Amino acid sequence: MSASRRSDAAALAAQIRELADRRAIEDALIAYAHALDARNYLRLRECLAADVRVKYGGAPWLAGVEQVAQFCARALGSLDATQHRLGSIDVKLERGRAASVSYLCAEHLKDGRRFTVGGRYVDRWTRTPAGWRIAQRELVILWTDGDPRVLEEPERPSSP
Repeated sequence: MSASRRSDAAALAAQIRELADRRAIEDALIAYAHALDARNYLRLRECLAADVRVKYGGAPWLAGVEQVAQFCARALGSLDATQHRLGSIDVKLERGRAASVSYLCAEHLKDGRRFTVGGRYVDRWTRTPAGWRIAQRELVILWTDGDPRVLEEPERPSSP
């Protein structure tokens, strides 16, 4: 094989790797949204690096996959339904690292009331032996509509 053909083959292999990495990250973004809506916290954990850091809007930073999963379970567990829709996904790959920005519209429903959040996820990714995982996520809220009390934790009965 000539040097030119080896170079062309190497360039093609690099393009295929980049496309596969982009697709894997997009798949993980979608899996995260589906996991939230299905309340499948095992699947949610599979989207996150063990030492992930996450900030949802004005809430404090969360550290570690278990803290994120517990936060999501508390925030979404009492809701009747949610739907997290993603779009305008922009993935940047550079030297084994990745970053992405994706826009979202998240519907939260409870007792006939609705609260909608529009925003973007700003993510940093890490490659693990199991694939790409979110290493850091920040939800930047751009707008909201409806009743924010939908996301309030239910009141717990007081102890006697």
